[in-house]
Amino acid sequence: MTGTSFVLNLTLVPRLKPDDDWPAPSPPMPPTGYSPVWLLLGLLLLALIIAYFLVTTLLTRRQARAVRQHPDAQPADPVTLQSQLAERVDALEQRARNGELGQREATEELSRAVRKYVAVITGIPADKMTLRQLQQSPLRGTADAVAKFYPAVFAAEPPENFDESVRAARQVMSGCH
Repeated sequence: MTGTSFVLNLTLVPRLKPDDDWPAPSPPMPPTGYSPVWLLLGLLLLALIIAYFLVTTLLTRRQARAVRQHPDAQPADPVTLQSQLAERVDALEQRARNGELGQREATEELSRAVRKYVAVITGIPADKMTLRQLQQSPLRGTADAVAKFYPAVFAAEPPENFDESVRAARQVMSGCH
């Protein structure tokens, strides 16, 4: 005797065996088919998720804007503009050395003067462009100069590099736009 049969023999419940009074088992139920509605709902949900990500990506990506030159802009006299910028740079340098302007303010003025000069000479709105836009434009010299101005203008403690900023402004003036 095995352990299981021994336990069954000890129970008080009699073992039930099918006999003739029991109904015959029914045939198994056929498998239920899935409704095509669920497939369509799943595909619709998947399409909505993909559409959401596409719309979100298209609406939030940065648009690359090309720098356009204004064809109607009148070419300015470069010699006159260059001499005006040179005078302004000299005046700013003198005021900074005399202590009339702090290094941050003097560098801000240099940045404005250089950007305005380049905007008038080239017709490209350098005075309204960010550093990233300048770096993506054909104005490499201006982008390098503005990159040198940024630490003095935006740092919590500006570095002592006003001479380097003046050199960068004069380099743009000399024709390295």
